[in-house]
Amino acid sequence: MGREWIRALVAAALLAASVPLPETAARAEEAWRKEAGLPVPSMGLHASVLNGKIFVVGGRYIPAEPRPTHITQVFDPASGSWSRAADMPTARGFLGTAVAGGRLYAMGGSPNMNEHDPAVGIVEIYDPATDRWSSGPDMPTPRADLAASTVDGRIYAIGGTRHVGVDALGTVEMYDPVSGTWTRKADMPTPRLHLTSCVAGGRIYVVGGGPEWPVPTATFEIYDPAADNWSRGADMPTPRTAMWCAALEGKIYVAGGLSWENEALATVEVYDPATDEWSNAPDLGTPRMLLAAESLGGRAYVLGGAATNYESQSAVESLKP
Repeated sequence: MGREWIRALVAAALLAASVPLPETAARAEEAWRKEAGLPVPSMGLHASVLNGKIFVVGGRYIPAEPRPTHITQVFDPASGSWSRAADMPTARGFLGTAVAGGRLYAMGGSPNMNEHDPAVGIVEIYDPATDRWSSGPDMPTPRADLAASTVDGRIYAIGGTRHVGVDALGTVEMYDPVSGTWTRKADMPTPRLHLTSCVAGGRIYVVGGGPEWPVPTATFEIYDPAADNWSRGADMPTPRTAMWCAALEGKIYVAGGLSWENEALATVEVYDPATDEWSNAPDLGTPRMLLAAESLGGRAYVLGGAATNYESQSAVESLKP
């Protein structure tokens, strides 16, 4: 698929993005608060909430470390401080993480994070009670650049690619921790890599990404696990890839990412499932792509990522609506 054809597809969305979105007076007063930065700056990392803390795993520190890391960094919002948990057995980035049954699952990714490198299907499970990792059943489809979310105790691995940065997948596979088995589910209508997903109201909202790196899209699709089907939501105003979303107070916050102009973004947009409409939120203090985000205690947290020049970032910011 040629880049020119893709440019034509997103041209209308780019034009629409130039029109300001609705912004309430309350939201205009908000600002992102600077938090204690990542001890090890990382891009291509993944984050999940476990036991009231944000666990950040994998990624790569550029320019200091040429290969992905296996470290697990833990942020405690109550104290505003960082600590370390047991190292993930397999160093990798562009992975997916999710929490089920009180344990953290790290799935897939790339041991090198170089373009066209093959992905892995490795699943490793962290138990906070013992501070140890164990091996789980591999994903049936090895992949990197994927999204992962949990609904009703089951983990959904969505999209990604078998080779970093190219040939996006629409594959969806569900892991049941009780039976220890993977099951194929309805494919995502639009294959994408470097996408993101989050959960609200029992549905998975899958945002952005693209058919290859660094092509952005505005695509917004919604998966209903109970019915095993997909529907389409209103496209994001700003097409982007390598962004991240967090669900907060029933709405979907989408932060950062990479634009069609190959620039790291500070843009934050908010989707309301009740109205199928988008609005603006305050920009991040630090533009970034290949970041991570989570919501906890009524705040959205954005962690790490990379600047336009791909240098890893340590900045952590939070926002309370």
